[in-house]
This record gives sequence, structure tokens and C-alpha cells, in this order.
Amino acid sequence: MAQTIMVTYASQTGNTKQVAEAIADELGVSAVPMEAADPSQAECIAVGFWVHAGKPCEEATRFLESLAGKKVFLFGTMGAKPSEEHAILSARAARDMIAERNLLLGQFICQGKLADTIQKEVTTLVRFPYGEPVTLTRDMMADSASHPDAADLEAARQEARKAFAKVRR
Repeated sequence: MAQTIMVTYASQTGNTKQVAEAIADELGVSAVPMEAADPSQAECIAVGFWVHAGKPCEEATRFLESLAGKKVFLFGTMGAKPSEEHAILSARAARDMIAERNLLLGQFICQGKLADTIQKEVTTLVRFPYGEPVTLTRDMMADSASHPDAADLEAARQEARKAFAKVRR
């Protein structure tokens, strides 16, 4: 029996909203801004966030910590490449927020254009709750400027399709 699915997101620059809309389209539902989402209305939830200081943004952190008994697909956007240590640790931080009270269906993270406020501070050291400070460079900002792109959105769709395949039967 198919289960009720919700796609919700918090987006600062529009990156996460783009990914949310691609995932929602793939799943045949609407993407709902997090402030309007009622998690009690769904058994399965795709939760999107932008990464801030090595973890989901504040709004998404509160939302994730409120979930219990849900099947959750996590997706996020950030300035770093998904293969970099910062992205890997940020994804782990999101998983840790839901691990004890929910079932993780899958996860997707992609690069996204950095917010204007960050771009103005070009070579700042940003300290995260783990590891070494990350230096934001012009190259990193230039590389992130074109994301999420069509390939990122297609990868998000594929990951969501795979994650929700078992619950949509």
C-alpha cells in the first residue's frame, strides 16, 4: 500500500527550492516551504535544507529534531562539492538528527550557489563544529555559481526515486 509522501524545504538562495521542486515532481507531489509543512500529515517526508556551519540550517534543524516515527529522505545544498569532507560531514550531521527516532530512506546533497552575504567575504575562514576551518575562495564561489544544474537536479530525482520506490508500492 502506498504511503503518504511530503516534500518540504528551507531555502535561502533558491537552490534547495529548485532541488525540492525536482524531487516533488518526480514523486508526483508538491514541494511545501518548511514553515507551511505539517509533518503529521505524512508517513514519508523528503526534507531539504541548506547547509550552514556544517549542519542543516536552523529552520531545518528544528524541523528534523521534531520528527519521530517517519520515513525520511534528506536532501541539501551547499557551496562545497558533494565529494569534499565538509559535505560528507554535513550530511552525517543531518542523518544524526533523525537517526534515533526515524528511518532514513536515503540522502542527497549537491553544490549550490553561495549566498551573497558569504560571497562578499571572499577569503574568510569559516569555523565549523568539527575539524579545521574552511577557507572560502573565489574559485569555490565561481565553481558553485552554476549549481544546482540540470545534472544535479536529475541526480536528485534519481536518488528520490530509488529511496521512495519501496514505500510507493
